[in-house]
Parts: sequence; C-alpha cells; structure tokens
Amino acid sequence: LEALKQAGFTQRIGSDTSFGMVERCVTLGNSAEHVAESLQFLIQHPGHFGAIVMMDVLEHLPTSSHLEYFKALRSALKPGGLLLLRVPNADSAVATHMRYSDITHHACFSPRVIEFFLQLSGMTKLDIDDEIPYLNRPRHLWPHHKNTWIYLCYRFISTFFRAWRRLELSAYLGFEFGMATPIAPNFVVLSQRPLE
Repeated sequence: LEALKQAGFTQRIGSDTSFGMVERCVTLGNSAEHVAESLQFLIQHPGHFGAIVMMDVLEHLPTSSHLEYFKALRSALKPGGLLLLRVPNADSAVATHMRYSDITHHACFSPRVIEFFLQLSGMTKLDIDDEIPYLNRPRHLWPHHKNTWIYLCYRFISTFFRAWRRLELSAYLGFEFGMATPIAPNFVVLSQRPLE
C-alpha cells in the first residue's frame, strides 16, 4: 500500500486476517480492512478492483481451495484488471526449505500449475518470472562499496549456482523449459482478466 501510494495511486485498500497488520496500515494513513476470510471478501466485491496484489498468501491456503480462490480473484477484478501474485517456487533448489520452513504453508507452486489455475479460472497469463533478484538478501552481504571481496564472492557463487540449476533443469525438462523456468525461491505472476 505504501509503494502504491508513492507511485501515485489514490484508491487503495488492503485486507488482512491479522488485526495487527490492518492497524499498522491504518497508522501509516492507508485504507485497510480486517477480514475473517479472504475468499468471502473477494466474492463480495465482484468487478470492483482494477488490480489485485496477492503476495505470499496462496501458499497459506488449503490446496483444495486454490481453484476457488483463482475464480474469486478473477470475479473481483474489473475486465482488463491485473493480478500480481508471488508464491514459493517448487522448481527452486531451496523448494523444500520454502515449503517446510513455515508450518502454515500448504504448498509450493510450479509455473505450470499456476498457468493451469489461470486457464481454468479464465485469466490470461502475461508473465511468470523470478522475483526481483537480490531483493531479500541479508544486509551483511551488501557492503557500501560493491567492489569488496565479500560482495564479489557472493555474486560469483550465486551466479555459478544459478547457472548450475539452469543446466540441471535443462537436463530434465529440456533446454527450452530449463532456460525459461524461474529458479528463485519465489516467483511472480502477472495475469489479466480478459476484456469482455
């Protein structure tokens, strides 16, 4: 909400099952609403939103409800509206850690599964890609001067293992899929409700 505000969006609303998160948003001057159940919130707002941002939510929902959520997200969007998701990546080398590091996680996702849900719910996939590189890296790996040996070693090691993971996926999935598959711990999905 803060990022949207700084980008000039005037109509923004957040929803969360956490009273603390809602209170924090309101304290910062954002509009936020506590919801006991997010699926009902979406169902109660048909064709209401120009865009929906759902970051790190889907993995916390029971797998049996995923398709229902995708259909509700589509319904809550205006025709032409955008949906931005971030989910844990089942194709990542650390997928097991992402799945089991939080007891409230129900699943990780592959891009193919997300595309399946988008197709079944009537959404159009625009892009599926790695999350923004190096967004969540530990601060001690980011010295002020980027030519320090710690930073250079970190970049070399991360580049090497990303290349290794790409080769590994290419060996199992074929070159085309191996090169196109997101490999970060999370990936982002941009989709759109088609114009009627």
